[in-house]
Amino acid sequence: AAKKVMTENLDNYSYDVVMTTKTGIMDVTTNMNCKDDRKNQISYCLTSTYGVKTEEYTDYKNKANYSKVTTAFGGDSSNGQWTTTKYKGGDTNTWINLNDYIFDITEESRDGGTYYTGTINSKKLATAMSQMNSDVDTSNIVSDDINISVFINSSNYIEKMSFTIEIMGIEEEVEINYKGFNTSGDIVIPSEAKEN
Repeated sequence: AAKKVMTENLDNYSYDVVMTTKTGIMDVTTNMNCKDDRKNQISYCLTSTYGVKTEEYTDYKNKANYSKVTTAFGGDSSNGQWTTTKYKGGDTNTWINLNDYIFDITEESRDGGTYYTGTINSKKLATAMSQMNSDVDTSNIVSDDINISVFINSSNYIEKMSFTIEIMGIEEEVEINYKGFNTSGDIVIPSEAKEN
């Protein structure tokens, strides 16, 4: 029900994703700061990992994706240049769709909302993650079922989602925080992105 509320009642919201890859030698953190403008059917994400920044606008209505990768190291002619690709994915925030796959749910009321914990089928999660971030190779996810926790606030909006998956023996912790419900504003794709 919360997913329905998020997708039907909200014009816009923001969310931050922190993915921590635990390699055993060192942890690698990927940060994503995203905005979903449902009214205009456009989303924006800024992803940063180790001095590499990716900006991405997705125009669901026109099935177009505009992205720009900027590295601190330079040396590549495409560095900092916008590229346009055809968008082939679905037209909603993939993370929210994870709710469809949770089973064996237990719920606990606290912090002014409800925590739902359950398990999720790893194959479904792999599909969702590869749609969300093409850099993550999810074909080798070995966990059978993944424990996931979702916090839904008193307005019935999803506020937090967290889970840990294992890919080829490497742990990946994912935490998503939703915020700015109906206060995140419209997204306008910059003209220089469209002109490339």
